[in-house]
Amino acid sequence: MRMVVAAVFGLVLMVGAPAARADSDRCSSLSAAQATKAATLLPRRSQVVRYCQPCGDAAVGETVTVDEVAVVGSGTDPRTLRINNQAISPSYTYYLSRYGEWHNLAFQAGCAAKGVAAKLTPSTKRYKLGLTIEILPLQADGSSWDMDSYADPLLHGGLFQGSRQVRALGCEQSNTRVVTCLSGTVVDVDENTILSLVLQDYDDVSGNEDIGTVGASLWDAALRPGKAITATRTTGQIKSATLSLTPVE
Repeated sequence: MRMVVAAVFGLVLMVGAPAARADSDRCSSLSAAQATKAATLLPRRSQVVRYCQPCGDAAVGETVTVDEVAVVGSGTDPRTLRINNQAISPSYTYYLSRYGEWHNLAFQAGCAAKGVAAKLTPSTKRYKLGLTIEILPLQADGSSWDMDSYADPLLHGGLFQGSRQVRALGCEQSNTRVVTCLSGTVVDVDENTILSLVLQDYDDVSGNEDIGTVGASLWDAALRPGKAITATRTTGQIKSATLSLTPVE
């Protein structure tokens, strides 16, 4: 991580902001010690999201990968933070810890923002899964899956807590390169729930052929209910994999 310290002059005032937002955003600027601590929590390639509860945000924003953190200010002036050259408010910024938890940057830096959560937690734990996997038209060696280049996908795997499988999942389709057969499955999710799947092309003559694997944290999807996100881990001849979680009433 490259940490930049710059001197700036002037003050930006938010006029007419709701009281709750103004109160929580008192951590938009930090002390020198707090700003330094915040910067150390954001090493290069770490991930952050924006979520402003007092603003009425329905879900967290897009995940941003940190390339550079700048601490702006000098002397006895308050410090502000910039991530990838964009000004941020620590009150509404959450970073992914090494333990897989999204922590509020202001809280962890020592500034107790009001009206915001210290850690992001979805409001429900039961969701309906949406999953779409697109298969590349050819195998790794350049040959077709079948005579018409479509596969007979066989999907198996499940939900895991660490290395322990807590639920088996599986389904199959015929003559397609777009696999959706697990969509509609109701799943229970917490911060440790990982979706891990193996995809094969069913062949009752010569044996199943491996297509690839899909892995994703369902916690990340639960923080963005109803919104499609890209699976973070795919291998083999999988072109793309997107998933979403819709809360079950």
